[in-house]
Amino acid sequence: MYKMIFELNSKLEQILCDGKKVWNHKSKTPYPLSLTYFKNRDSFTFNRKGDFLLITREKERWVIKGVKGPTHIQLYKKGSDGNEIKLTKNEYSVCITGNGSLKLKINADVECSKIRIRNKVFWEKNDYPRAIYLTQSRNILLEFKEYKIVFGRRAGIYFQMYSTRNKKAGKYP
Repeated sequence: MYKMIFELNSKLEQILCDGKKVWNHKSKTPYPLSLTYFKNRDSFTFNRKGDFLLITREKERWVIKGVKGPTHIQLYKKGSDGNEIKLTKNEYSVCITGNGSLKLKINADVECSKIRIRNKVFWEKNDYPRAIYLTQSRNILLEFKEYKIVFGRRAGIYFQMYSTRNKKAGKYP
């Protein structure tokens, strides 16, 4: 995957791609804080305060979709006394992928031991995920060092669809 990430230090007003207008800033909307271009998907993503934009090329036109940040998910770790402690915003980051999934990347020094979705325990184990993906199709992917697990939802209940070995296992710490 080839991607370019731009941290924006000024107010972005317009994006042109191959000489064609992709996006224009609209007054009274927040300016993007960062911009990512995904070459293999021919898409752009913006990180704005609390929400995101996904811009994809469909046939010959650019389609813009707003994506809200995750408000229904809570992440926890165990404190030194064994009690649950909710992760702070400094212990993980949220971004949007080139296909519109939200990615919650947990800092390397943090061990996420529980995930709650809409105040229900979704996952609780001793193995600690490195990242959590919330897909547009409402699936949830948990990425661990060695493997990934994909959960689907039917009748409001999540179930494990499949698991697979992480291709990056062994390459990165």
